[in-house]
Amino acid sequence: MWSTNPPTSRDTIVALRVIARELGADCAWQHEGAFVFDLGGGWALRVRPDSAARFRLSACYGTAEVASLWSRVGDMGRLAALARSLQADVAALTA
Repeated sequence: MWSTNPPTSRDTIVALRVIARELGADCAWQHEGAFVFDLGGGWALRVRPDSAARFRLSACYGTAEVASLWSRVGDMGRLAALARSLQADVAALTA
């Protein structure tokens, strides 16, 4: 059975490190309970711990959320794939 608790601080740190590695990012900033990675050209990847033990990854242009995907805590393969996918989609849009 899946947990319905939000991710712990430790879960979040692990997830942020996985995403940073996939994006080749050195840092993220925190804004309104979310962690934000700059993708360039006004685009960002926002990571927010969500209910039901998952993370919500959102591609944002400025302050507008354009797309969102979810990954369960502990599924680092999916988390990494989602980060790569959103980064590739943003790169295609800005090319």
